[in-house]
This record gives sequence, C-alpha cells and structure tokens, in this order.
Amino acid sequence: MHWYQRPLLHFVLGGLFLFVAEQIWWDASVGEPKVDRGPIVVDVASLRAAQAKGLGRPLLPDEEMGLIRQEIDTELLYREALGRGLDVGDRAIRGWLIRKMRFVSDDPEMTDEQLYEQALQLNLDEGDQVVRRSLVEKMRLLAGILAPPAEPTDAELIAFMESRSDLFREPSRVSLEHIFLSRDRRPDTLAADTLALRAEIHADGGASWATKGDPFPLGREFKARSQRQLGASFGANFANEVFELSVGEWGGPVTSAYGQHLVRVADSKAAHMPSLESVRNQLRHRLLSERRDESFQLMVDKLREDSRGKVFIDFPGERGRKEAEIVFPD
Repeated sequence: MHWYQRPLLHFVLGGLFLFVAEQIWWDASVGEPKVDRGPIVVDVASLRAAQAKGLGRPLLPDEEMGLIRQEIDTELLYREALGRGLDVGDRAIRGWLIRKMRFVSDDPEMTDEQLYEQALQLNLDEGDQVVRRSLVEKMRLLAGILAPPAEPTDAELIAFMESRSDLFREPSRVSLEHIFLSRDRRPDTLAADTLALRAEIHADGGASWATKGDPFPLGREFKARSQRQLGASFGANFANEVFELSVGEWGGPVTSAYGQHLVRVADSKAAHMPSLESVRNQLRHRLLSERRDESFQLMVDKLREDSRGKVFIDFPGERGRKEAEIVFPD
C-alpha cells in the first residue's frame, strides 16, 4: 500500500480540512458588520418624570443611580440580543407584534404573517418594552448556556447551606396541649375561672385536661409548631410566652387574642441545620441559580467594558452629559 493510500493519512487530512473550513467560516462571520445603533443616551429628566409619576414622589439619589444602571444594562443586553439575531423567529415576540398590529390595523382580512411583516416594516418592535424584556431574558438564558454552571459537589452544597443558614436552619419547634377559656363566653369571670381551673389541673396532674375549658376552633393540640406559626394562630405574645414554658408541666395562664390558655409543652426541639439529604434539591437549585446569575453578571460586565465611550447620561441643568462610567463602581 502506497503512503498516500493509508487510511490514517486520509483521516488526518480530512480533519485538517474541516478545521481550516471552520476557521474560515468563523473569521467571515466575525467580520460581518453589525448594525451601528449609535451611542446609548439615558435621559435622566424623562426617567425622573416617569418614576415620580409612578411612585408619587421624587427619586432618592441611590434609587436614581440604580435606575440609570438598570436602563443602561437593559439597553446593552437588548442591543446584543439583536446583534445575535435572538429576535428572529421568536414565537413570543412574533405573537405579541401580531396582536399589537391587529389592534391598530383597519384591515380585518390580514393574515398573521401579513400583520407580522407590517409590524416589522413599521418598526413596532423598536423600543417595545415587551420585546425588550423578552430579549433580555433570552440573554440571561444564553449566559447559562455559554457558561453552564458546574454541578455542585456535596462539600459545596454543605458550605452553601452553612453560608445561608438564615434560609435553611430549621427553627425551634414545640408540641403543645392547651385548655382554652373564652373571653366572649366569660366576659366577667374569665380571670377567676382561669385561676380556679389552673388549681384543679395542678391538683390532678392534668389527667382530665381534655374535657376542661371551652371549645377552641383550631383544636386542643398542636404538633411541631415554630414560634412564627404559633404567632400566626394565637398572636406573637402568646408564642413568646409558650416558648419560655418548661417541657412537661402545665403553665399559664397565657393570653391570646381569644382569651386565656393553660398550656403544657409536650415536646420541644431546638433550632438546627437540616441534613443534606433532606434539602439537597433545594440547595442544588438555589446554588445553580446563583451560579447562572454570576455568569449573567459577567456577560453584563463584559458588555459594559466593550461599550466604554459609547454610553452617556444626560443630566438636566448645568451637570449636562456625562459618560456612563460615573454610575458604575470599580
């Protein structure tokens, strides 16, 4: 077999051809001119007027700077999405423009395709907030695709849970039994009846507690309730007092919005971090979401860097036009 007939040589040459062809295509696509949309200019006077109308008050300085940054980032992402052709073939955008065009068209016989084409001819997509939001969201999704977040390890999940202990820590919980005396049923004798019942309960050790007192619509027993949950049912003061009671003993009276209660805390569990397995999915989804947000922010930072000298802010009065770097901290 001659050297030029060897399969390995054919394989290498074929791979080299594909590599060169891909590079030529890539260089040609990179060299394609993008539409020059001109500089980005944020009109602060218009921004103030629009927001003040919605808020009913002038913007605070920090609020204004935040809105300016948001306006710039949205425009950068919107323009990048257009440059990447993310609007082409988008069904949601197409449907929105058809509905928008049908509302203003005086020809009920026009097809969806005709309406869509006319909407594009009239540039109804330019500056449309629905279109902008849709394309910005596409850019967010694209950031996660271009730089997919790494699947977290168990060690990373545990470290993440500990760093977000305020979100994942299981609160203290109590299980309780209570005897209720209604303020409405006993408007004049509530205090005396409560003291008499407390003495009776202490005398027999609470053996007959389930038959004492008045009916309570939420029940006589509550299992594994947090302080917040008890507060939602009985009021914050009731919950605070119950969490101070000793386990296994009848205490009170404890006042609620409904009346008086004698309470026995049957069980108490201290606040603790959950096991990894019990919250694995929550941890994974939240951590991956934060990593996607980081990838998205890196994309925004790159767009800001590439737009230096092309983004301006028009302040009213003597301050005049400034480059956008003044609103982005180093």
